[in-house]
Amino acid sequence: MILQVLDWIVSNPPRTGVNWVTTMDVAIRAANWIAAFAVIQSPLPRWFLWLLVKSLYQHAVHISKNLEYSLWRTGNHYLSDIVGLLSISSSFSFPESPIWSSFCLQELVKEMGRTVYADGCDYEASTNYHRLVTELFYHGTGLALQLDRNKLFLGQASMPPPAPKLKPLKQSGILLDSPNLFPEWYFGRLKKMAAYVEYLCMPDGNTPSFGDMCNGRFMKLAPVAYRDEEGFIENFRDHRHILGLASGLFPGDFSSGEFYQFDGKFVFGRTGFSCREAGVSGPAPDKAVVSPVSLPFPDSGVFVLNAPGLWLALFNSATGQNGLGGHSHNDNLSFELWSKDLHIFDPGTYLYTPDPESRDSFRSTAAHSTWMIDGEEQLPLDDGLFNLKSPVMFYPEKKNLDLRPFITHAGERSWTGGFFYGSQQVTRKVEILEQNQQPDMEGYPVVWAIVTGNHLVLFRDSFAFQHRAQLTMFSNVPLRGLLQTFAGISSIHEEVSSYSPGYGDLKQCYRTTLVREI
Repeated sequence: MILQVLDWIVSNPPRTGVNWVTTMDVAIRAANWIAAFAVIQSPLPRWFLWLLVKSLYQHAVHISKNLEYSLWRTGNHYLSDIVGLLSISSSFSFPESPIWSSFCLQELVKEMGRTVYADGCDYEASTNYHRLVTELFYHGTGLALQLDRNKLFLGQASMPPPAPKLKPLKQSGILLDSPNLFPEWYFGRLKKMAAYVEYLCMPDGNTPSFGDMCNGRFMKLAPVAYRDEEGFIENFRDHRHILGLASGLFPGDFSSGEFYQFDGKFVFGRTGFSCREAGVSGPAPDKAVVSPVSLPFPDSGVFVLNAPGLWLALFNSATGQNGLGGHSHNDNLSFELWSKDLHIFDPGTYLYTPDPESRDSFRSTAAHSTWMIDGEEQLPLDDGLFNLKSPVMFYPEKKNLDLRPFITHAGERSWTGGFFYGSQQVTRKVEILEQNQQPDMEGYPVVWAIVTGNHLVLFRDSFAFQHRAQLTMFSNVPLRGLLQTFAGISSIHEEVSSYSPGYGDLKQCYRTTLVREI
């Protein structure tokens, strides 16, 4: 490992080359170097330690001068910068460490309030980026709780533009005289972030992939892999390591399995701090119980239906990053379904900038299990690869083209919701029935169902009757023989296709398209 780090330092002079372009990469690299040498707990040669510390100082200076901050939006990049800088400033007594540490504390609290909804869901409208952001907040919190508070900077200071100024910590809600350090609402939201991961955990341990799917992680302490014909493949859809992290801060509240416990022990084992003992953990999380007027995670737009041997997640969210898009897809009213023999899944992301055409294809309406009406996207794709701007916010002349989601009913086995798009309204009612139950059409113009196991998953869809529409599903087995159509479906097309289980990866699957002609 020493030779690896030496080779990297020699080959990548500070602020030169591709490995210094994105501050997020610089921050994550520094944090992982520090963690790696902490894990091996082996004495390092003094000459190497000098080179390592010098390089980490250069990393910290670079991060502090190139923070990925914007008044318009922040997200996982800026949060990575903050946690990476805190990893360095909390580990080494550089002259700037007090200011860097205090600034990171301030920004952790601000970003929790700015980018995480009150229900604990990351505002980027992506289940996979929620995993990354949750991981960052837990690691950042663990680092903060280990700080020597006597060495923090307590005054005001300016950071290099465009970063915000450092204010006195008490003005940021930091509790310097309390073992908690952070305000109670911060811990409450942090706990809900892990509860959201637990809520979305399928029976097979995976998580549905709504929005962009990136393989990005802050720190892989216990990566999960499976074996296929190509050998061992990392499973990027298993997010249960987050529950291991959460159990280190909220002991007894999350069940993650013994395999994932190392994350929590590594990050919080040295803090000597427990939210339960400090009285800031709030009530133990109950399993999600909902009524027709309540949702377990109302801001996320995600809802799960359950029946024995069947699991279904529905997505109907506002556009991510406060209407800017970011890692959102045109996937409102899409779903993922899991049963013993059938999995209907989101096609993933595949690539970002290397292939703009594929980027837009994988985030388009036509790539998701929702209706594409008259060939129109839910939101326009022509404003950059990381924008799905809500037109009403950014283009006043298109004020009739705003996408506004709504949910009117949510129960254990049924859900009703939809969205408005200008003057159009698209509504979907989903219900899990026993196979011998007679479905009720209820006046919906499009009614169809998926048969799996002993259940019938009934979809009743409504939109402008005179329009042509299509809906696409990706699955592990052919779907045609499992579909029942009751009204409004003109034809069904099925073909062998591909989906992306991880960034840059394509695998074979089946693609089934329902078509409604005018």
